[in-house]
Amino acid sequence: MYLSIETPTSSPVRPAVLGRLVAGPEGHDAPPAFATDLMGAATGSDALLSRAVSTQLREFARRQTARETVARIAEHATRGRTQATVDPAWMNAFVDHVERAHGDRALTLWGMVLAGEMLSPGSFSVHAMRLLAELPSRTIGLFATAAAHSLNDVVFQEACGFSKPEAVALEAAGLISGGGDTFNLPMAATSLATVTMEGEHGLGASLPAPTSFGVYVLSPVGLEWRRLASNEPALTRARRIAQALAGRRPGARFHVLHAVAPDGATVLETI
Repeated sequence: MYLSIETPTSSPVRPAVLGRLVAGPEGHDAPPAFATDLMGAATGSDALLSRAVSTQLREFARRQTARETVARIAEHATRGRTQATVDPAWMNAFVDHVERAHGDRALTLWGMVLAGEMLSPGSFSVHAMRLLAELPSRTIGLFATAAAHSLNDVVFQEACGFSKPEAVALEAAGLISGGGDTFNLPMAATSLATVTMEGEHGLGASLPAPTSFGVYVLSPVGLEWRRLASNEPALTRARRIAQALAGRRPGARFHVLHAVAPDGATVLETI
């Protein structure tokens, strides 16, 4: 829903790491030779073996398509930027996960994982990769919504609009915590309070009475994933959160902030 990575239909795959991805992980059987052996053994009367050949060829084609799709996404995301060497062991584990992936959303996320690793090795842990591979696409989609309504490690419950089962699913996946946590703002009716900042931008509020916000907290793995699931600047996310909260808090005003000093911020936009 919030993924905005363009998947090019054709693009030259030049970096060595992408060539390795298209070729498959080290030690894997070469599909053409395996398929040739099966085809040589099959006869017109052996329908079972013929079906096995067809099944294997379709599976090889699906895996190859997944690898090439992810390679194109990573190439597109890193084009014109300095790329580092990716650890071979990490790459082998990565290709194994890619070959098992299904669906455009999952392949796009894997493409961004590889792009991040190419630009900054170690930016995505093996543990985070394993978790991504095991989660259903619906949970990944829920997390994309959470990431798009987060600043720093704070996800605003009201802005996301999650049901209890949806929040439980994300917490069970180890991506968020603290479904009962609150963010308290004890302030007068006309005062402006900073709710939270991320880098140079953040969220402020003017409320008619002291109040609190329900929040979730991103886990360490959730913070890793946020770079992939919501590839947006803090300014965009702050504006989205302000708009969502304003619709649920009559009489309240929410502000998109810009940091002007270590201890100060100016209002860019009021909603």
